[in-house]
Order: sequence, then C-alpha cells, then structure tokens
Amino acid sequence: MAGSFLKFKPVLTSSEAVELLSELVRVSPTDEDIRELITNGYLTPIYGYGRTLFGISQESFESDSNAAILAVSHIGVVSSFGYGNSDMYGPLSETTDGQSLVFLATDEDYDLAADFVDINHFATVHMDHEDASFLTAEIFSIAHMAISNDLPVSPEEKSLPRISFNADNDLPFLMYKEVASLHGFNTPSGIFSSRPKPVVMDRQPAIQIARPSHLLAIAGLLELLLDDSRPRYQQGTAAEAIEEKGWRGASASGLTKLFAEARAAATEAEKVAQAKAEARGKAASRAKI
Repeated sequence: MAGSFLKFKPVLTSSEAVELLSELVRVSPTDEDIRELITNGYLTPIYGYGRTLFGISQESFESDSNAAILAVSHIGVVSSFGYGNSDMYGPLSETTDGQSLVFLATDEDYDLAADFVDINHFATVHMDHEDASFLTAEIFSIAHMAISNDLPVSPEEKSLPRISFNADNDLPFLMYKEVASLHGFNTPSGIFSSRPKPVVMDRQPAIQIARPSHLLAIAGLLELLLDDSRPRYQQGTAAEAIEEKGWRGASASGLTKLFAEARAAATEAEKVAQAKAEARGKAASRAKI
C-alpha cells in the first residue's frame, strides 16, 4: 500500500509506520529514532498483533512446563519489554494485583479449552521493534509534534482511548479500541473455567530492583564468608559486623530482620522443592506398577 493510503489503516506494521512517518515529516526516521520514541512513551508497540496469545504467570514460565492460562488475547499485547529464556520469549505485562504475565503465541487452530497448557508447545513472540505493530493515530500524533514549533506534549498528557481486556467494560484496560474492533479482544466467555485476569499496560520493567539494604547485606555476607581469617558468625553477630562498616541503611536491626525474612523464604522454597520431589517419586512408582 502506497504511503498516502497507509493513513486509512488503523494499525501499521513497523515498516509501514516508518514509511508513513517519513512521508508526513519529509525525513526518514532511523532505527534509533523509533527506539527512542518507544522508550520515551510516544510510540506504543503492539506485539503478536493478529495472533492468539495466552498469558501465564512469570513463575510458571520459569519453572513449569504445565501452566495455568490467566489471560488470552486475539489482538496482541501492548508491552514495551519482554521476558524469556534460552528457548522462549514473549511480551511481559503486569496485572492490577502485581502478577507478571508472559504471553506466548498459539497456532491459529489451537483450542484453548483447557485450564492448563504445556508451554513447550507454543511459540516465541519476537520483541524487536521491527516485529511490532503501531497505531496509525500515534504516527500522526508524532508527526504533528515533530513539525510543530512547540515542544512535544509529554506522553502522560496524551489521551489514548483503550478498552477493557475482558468483555466486561468495568474491568481495567489493555488494548486500544481501534485495534480491538478489528479482531475482538477476548475469548468467548466460558471457554475455560479460570477467569482471565485484567492486564494493564506498564512501560516499566516488571523486574524488581533490589533495595540497597539487600545489596549491602549480600556484599557484607560475601566478605564475611570468603575471609578465612574471620571466625564463623551467627545471624546476630553477622548483622553487627556489617553494621560496623558504617554503610548507610545497613543497621544491625534492619539486617537481622532481613536475614529472618530470607531464611523464612528459603525454608518455604525448600518445602516446595521437597513436595515436588515427592510427587515425582510417587509418579515414578506408579509408572513401574
């Protein structure tokens, strides 16, 4: 489709978006220009556009081959970042209750009728901006700001129409109405029993950055553990020894509480690992019978 007629498409491929923007501003944007527009919030990438995607928890993606389906989209996912391992990769979004969902792609004919799926049967969603789709309306907005003599309007001030991710309009938002009107925006109700959770666009990575006290505690423990000249420490004396370094935010009381939380988390993780090991053992025993 020639550049002049791309304006009639509500959603553009990356190459079409670049072509239209070039025609509007009379300058061809570079790859770096597009990345900066995405990073700064002026351009919203839609990944997996037109494909059926299903969302699973980040924890399931990391640890289990069988995962519960928590969300489904037939129109792609708005996301400025992705998550993956050596085998699979997909856009990452965050639910309103703070749960991180990784979205993977299905084949066209795949029936998402089960509550649980084997994620190894599904496909990666490429996360480079060249694989994304973009709203034509945003391209025009960017072009208008680019040729104007005024400073660009900050992304926070833009009024972007979105609709509910699920069919009920009172739920939080994920996708623009221009996109949703083309393909529908959720599986028909009742296809599977676990109700899809609403997902909202989040431009910040869902990865949690460790607090300084965490990093200091780890650094102090490494010094204590790797120094053969020091005696063996108990939890309380280790916290006091780190406090003596005079690091801001590394008080003995705070470190003691942190150590207790870490030990509790380790204990819980050990219980989960033990339960999984026992379950595998029972399954192996039944298989031999």
